[in-house]
Amino acid sequence: MSLTPQYKKWLKAKFKNRILFDEPISLHTSFKTGGNADAYIYPKNTQEIVVLIKSAKKNNIPFFIKGGGTNLLVKDKGIRGVTIDLQKHLNKILIEKNSPQKVNIAAMAGAKIATLTRIALKYGLQGFEFAYGIPGTIGGAIYGNAGTKLGAVENILNNVDIIDQNGKMKKIEKKQIDFSYRKTSFQEHKQPIIIKSSLSLSIGEPNKVKKNAKQIIKDRKKNQPSTEYCAGCFFKNPAGKKSAGALIELAGLKGKILQGAAVSEKHANFIINRSNATAQQILNLAELVKNRVKEIFSIELQFEVKIVGE
Repeated sequence: MSLTPQYKKWLKAKFKNRILFDEPISLHTSFKTGGNADAYIYPKNTQEIVVLIKSAKKNNIPFFIKGGGTNLLVKDKGIRGVTIDLQKHLNKILIEKNSPQKVNIAAMAGAKIATLTRIALKYGLQGFEFAYGIPGTIGGAIYGNAGTKLGAVENILNNVDIIDQNGKMKKIEKKQIDFSYRKTSFQEHKQPIIIKSSLSLSIGEPNKVKKNAKQIIKDRKKNQPSTEYCAGCFFKNPAGKKSAGALIELAGLKGKILQGAAVSEKHANFIINRSNATAQQILNLAELVKNRVKEIFSIELQFEVKIVGE
């Protein structure tokens, strides 16, 4: 449902210079493509998010919570209703030492993973190695149980503060969350909005932590197209010995070009916006890859990148 003139007027009065209408989503995602958002809003606090959700629900307006936009592909007709960006104002990180071996970290959902990485390196904190070099926000990482072979969010999470679909604040303990590979129960039909998290890291030796981090980040840059317009690994790794990237490469699709999109030459599980690709061109290539892998290996790859919009 599109925004009515009356609702747009209310939004403008409420959020003033923190709202953008018909905003190109390409400016806010790492794929650098996709249509426009009807309304793109930067709430300055939790209370504004609650008000916004309640008003959207009352007016039958859909809303979408956008994290860092680094694991996201927005379709070419854009996002209807209200898009809520938490990065600009809900991005604080606080450190609280609670034992000689552990520290608790309170991180707002809009805080960047890179910011927490810098803090971990500065204070010699261990347990966050899996996220070194990963773009995006803490909220997005929790939502998708982000991780690598070195670990995942579920290993360090204590609890989260959320706003449910009715605009009510709740604290959810880790034991109440179902985790699996690149998935949490937050992805079910009535998705809550993650506002803040409590994370636990262990205290290590700063020089060793920094040395380890340097090697991890070096390897990531060497093996992944970190300077290209993309959204990380496009497909989840299937069960079995071979990764999605290995299967795509064995299928002869590494470097495959389709219009403006291409399978990365560096890592076959990355689809890149090579030359002003539309979202549909990226999806067409993704479907080609998916179909070829299924045809050759009888394995159906699942998208890891979130696809939204019209």
